[in-house]
Amino acid sequence: MPALRNPRWELFAQGLADGKLQTDAYKDAGFKPGNRASPSRLAAKQEIRQRVNELMREREIVNQKSLALAVDKAAISKTWVINMLKEITPEPLDLQFKRE
Repeated sequence: MPALRNPRWELFAQGLADGKLQTDAYKDAGFKPGNRASPSRLAAKQEIRQRVNELMREREIVNQKSLALAVDKAAISKTWVINMLKEITPEPLDLQFKRE
């Protein structure tokens, strides 16, 4: 679903997808605060609900990809750990204890 045709509706939907309260998203989208039910009525519109769901799905996909990339970059293999231990340990531990 492309962005909503009404730019204020789009901003409102983005605000809701960001986790803002309906009243805050309503004001941030450029609507004048007045009737307290207006943000709720707008949020109940099918176009708004669909757009919010789409934005949240898109963000979830981006978050999953970012997490996978971070895990890959930070991954430490067993072989790497063993090699690092070999480098920092001057001699095998069992030999160190036998000498004393």
